[in-house]
Amino acid sequence: MGTQDPTKLLLAATVGFAFGLLVAPRSGEETRARLREQADEAKLRMRSAKDELRRQSSETKEELKSAAETVRQGGREATEAVKGGAQRAKRTVQRKTEETE
Repeated sequence: MGTQDPTKLLLAATVGFAFGLLVAPRSGEETRARLREQADEAKLRMRSAKDELRRQSSETKEELKSAAETVRQGGREATEAVKGGAQRAKRTVQRKTEETE
């Protein structure tokens, strides 16, 4: 299974919790204890999902920075190549002009 969407994870936890309450009713004290346990578990899952999301976004940020630098370098190289070609063409035109004079 791929990465989990935190919203889906929270929704699944909520649905599971509600279903559990409907299927197995308990005393108020037991229900509150179970609610606390499930809330703590949900917090842990959400914290884990948040940490994973931060890790992935950090990796993506670094990949994007690297890709942007590659594009910038390619642009610089293309610019230099065009400048070099333009200078060679200018010299050729000047040389041909001088030869015809």
